[in-house]
Amino acid sequence: MNENWWNKFSKDEIFFVSPDVKRGIGLVEVLPNYHLICTYDDPVIAILRKNGAKIFCLEEKIYDEAYRFNNSGKLLEHPQVVSYIRSQAKSRPQIMFFKPSLKLETVIRDLGFGRIGNSYSLNEEFENKFKFFELVKQNFPAYSIPGEIGGIDKLTFSGLVKKYSVPFIIQFARGWAGKTTYLIKEEKDFNRLKEQYTHMVVKVNKFIRGYTVLNNACIYEDKVLISSEAYQISGVEKLCKKETVTCGRQWPAKKLSKNQKNKIHEITRRVGELMKNCGYRGYFGLDFQINEATEKVYLSENNARLTASTQFWTRLEIDQSVVPLLGYHLATFLGRRISPNYITDISICGSQLILRNRFRLPDILQKNDFGVFGITKDQKPVLHNKKYYPEKLHRDEFIYMKKFHEEGQIYDSEFGRIESKMEVLERPAVLKQWVKDLLL
Repeated sequence: MNENWWNKFSKDEIFFVSPDVKRGIGLVEVLPNYHLICTYDDPVIAILRKNGAKIFCLEEKIYDEAYRFNNSGKLLEHPQVVSYIRSQAKSRPQIMFFKPSLKLETVIRDLGFGRIGNSYSLNEEFENKFKFFELVKQNFPAYSIPGEIGGIDKLTFSGLVKKYSVPFIIQFARGWAGKTTYLIKEEKDFNRLKEQYTHMVVKVNKFIRGYTVLNNACIYEDKVLISSEAYQISGVEKLCKKETVTCGRQWPAKKLSKNQKNKIHEITRRVGELMKNCGYRGYFGLDFQINEATEKVYLSENNARLTASTQFWTRLEIDQSVVPLLGYHLATFLGRRISPNYITDISICGSQLILRNRFRLPDILQKNDFGVFGITKDQKPVLHNKKYYPEKLHRDEFIYMKKFHEEGQIYDSEFGRIESKMEVLERPAVLKQWVKDLLL
């Protein structure tokens, strides 16, 4: 590791702003002047504060009124948040965030704060599903999934079946965790979507029978630094009724061959170079579809921002004594120099499972909103402690975190998560037995 790389940021006042505190916990207790600003209360807040974490939670100040401040832009401009930041910062506050927006960008600029992250326009250039589909077709045709973009009112089920067979995929231009991705198996599925979104422009593409892998990357100086690959967890009915919704990730992706890994690495490097030439800097991540029968690799999506796995992955990287990609992201925007000797093939095993269905959890989990649990010989969970150090978990332990704030009664919203150094998948879309035993 670059010795004491975190000291490069000892004079920087960094404030990670997000409604959900878990979006920013990767560098807690690592950087000396690192603050978390969140909207909603969460069981992990009290745990982190015991170890000295600096956290401002708006819900603790204004209670139920906080629920109106449900995005980072609204949160940052709240007078109590601004007051907290100004009272804590000894130098110009630097604002870190999960995903850019025009609102957030405007608030940061008007307050005179620094921005650690790309602009909304650059994010939109690469993350917008329609734009990225066209970019891949033009620049990476060998890895493009067959598809088209058009008004749903102009499309017919029979015409799409002739082109792409069934099932096929329909996506909107924007969406999060697969929530605006639809697997169309029958004509009634298509007609229901068509009636609900009559004038919507959509992307249609062939359904790839196989599995999804992801990676994280960072454009630092003239280098594209790339992580190892993880399985994206989806298609597990026990976790979520909607097959396309993402329910976590697991490192490593064991089914990938050396050839597939090399191909994914090369595609990521080339995408990063293209992004760099357009002015993009810092963190991003790509999703790849793997055809299980042919082993062909397809490039499907670009998360041109911090990714859903960034914070957990950062903890696992630090455990391996490497400078995390998030450290290079900071160095990029704060103008610091760290030797870019990131090791792609570090041996990391870790899993993050997002629980979206309702389960009858074991009593001990129901009685604890947060805890580190061990698995006994008879596969029963037992509480070990209440500390958040996923990087220090033993191989037979996992963290369970309940989510206090729930997004109404939406069927695919998160109500809890599990983090572990154990694998949670037997193979793509099939849970390990120890997980099945937990989710009764």
